[in-house]
Amino acid sequence: MAGFTKTKNDIRQLTGSKRERAEKLVNKLDFMETQLRNLQKEIKDKGWVEEYQNGANQSGLKKSSAGEVYNTLIKNYTNALKQLEQLLGGISGEDELEQFLNND
Repeated sequence: MAGFTKTKNDIRQLTGSKRERAEKLVNKLDFMETQLRNLQKEIKDKGWVEEYQNGANQSGLKKSSAGEVYNTLIKNYTNALKQLEQLLGGISGEDELEQFLNND
């Protein structure tokens, strides 16, 4: 992932289990960022609310499934960035979060 280039360079400076954990976190963050972008597109296209039909007499509107997943995933993404920042001693994590949040 292009956004984590600086972070990947910082990880190379780590040793042992710290380096391994940091590499795993970057891989997970990369995956989550891709999923968040896909969910953002779906939410932009379909909205935060969706219709439901539960049997013959029950229907209405509810929070969209994509919106619910997005909210959970963005929290996990932010937590993973904080963990990575701690492993790197505060070098990169916050910059990565700001970069992601500023990208549309």
